[in-house]
Formats: sequence, structure tokens, C-alpha cells
Amino acid sequence: KKKEKFALYEIDTKKKAEEQQTKQEVRSTGMDDEEKTLSDAAKMGATFKAKPADKVQLSKEEAEKLKDQEAIAAAHKEWDDLMARQISNAIAVRGNSHQTGAGRIEINLVKSREKFKEAADLGCGESMYRYGIMCLLGEGGDVSMQHAYSYLLSAANVGHPEAQWRIGVMLYEPEYAREHGVPSDPVKAREFITKAAEQGSLDAYQRMAVLYR
Repeated sequence: KKKEKFALYEIDTKKKAEEQQTKQEVRSTGMDDEEKTLSDAAKMGATFKAKPADKVQLSKEEAEKLKDQEAIAAAHKEWDDLMARQISNAIAVRGNSHQTGAGRIEINLVKSREKFKEAADLGCGESMYRYGIMCLLGEGGDVSMQHAYSYLLSAANVGHPEAQWRIGVMLYEPEYAREHGVPSDPVKAREFITKAAEQGSLDAYQRMAVLYR
């Protein structure tokens, strides 16, 4: 019994000594264990706040996993883009058939205009141009200079040479722009016409001869 009492006394004494040492450390540093942990973490640049993505240190396994996820996402996007192009091209073919009667399909400009717009909205550059021209001329519906300008500009921005020439003409002539409610920008007009000429547009070559003489 004396031994047991002595052992308990030793444990109690040791515990009190540890508590006393902890209190002294708190008094000397002004921090308890939790505060000290936070301080040490802050010194190491690992505060308990979200860090910018470019500063996050990933393990090799995490980096590989992230790389795989990015590759999968890129593959999905490429596949979606491919499918969108195929679908838009198929719709554009239908629009062309309704416009020209190809494939023994009855000519219907209203349907043709609808199909070209549908394909254009899916990203088909040729359809952007064809729909823009139909709006410009009033084929298959009313004349709409706003739609004509918007879709021809979109076609020009994806590199369609005839659209670039048309937009160049629209932007270059102030009277035309004013009459049809589109912006006038001679500098931008020259850029588009030059791009169209570089792609072989005869109309653009002829217009350049006027612009630069």
C-alpha cells in the first residue's frame, strides 16, 4: 500500500510540474498551445486560410490526378466541339438544299433561313455568312440590317473571306453605315478587306485598289 501511495504521489507531482511548466511558458510567450500552433503555422506560410491556387503545394499523386482530370475535361470539350461542328454542318446542308433545291428538296427560303440561323448559332462560319446575306437581302423573311451586320461580323471574325469583304464595305462607307444603322470605322474596314484579299477574295482585291490608290 505504501508503494502504491508513493507511485500515485509521483504521478501527481509530475503532473503538477508539467502544468506549472506550461503556465510558465504561457506567461513567457503570451500564448497557449493552440495559439502557439497557429503562430508556428503562420511562420511557415501555412495560415488556416484558403491559399491562391498557384501557391498550393500538391503532392505528386494529387498533381497527377489533377492533370488527368484536366486532360479528361479537354477531351470532353474537344468531343463536344466536334459533335457541334458535325451537327451544324448537317443543318447547314439542309439549309442549302432548301435554298438551292439540291437533293430534289423543294426550294423554301423561309426554311433555308431558319436552318442557316440554327447552324450559325452552333458556330458554323459559312452559315453565319449565308444567314447574314439572307437578312441583308430580305430572303426568306424581312430585311434586318442588325442581324445582317451581327452575323456577317461573326463570320468575318472566324475568318470567312466574303464576310470580311462585306463587313469591310459596311464599315468603310459612312453614308451606308448611317443609312443602315451600323458603325462606321474606316481603319477596321481596311483590316477586314485586307484579310479577305489575302484569302483570295477578288471583290476585296478590287476594293483595295480603290482604298489605296
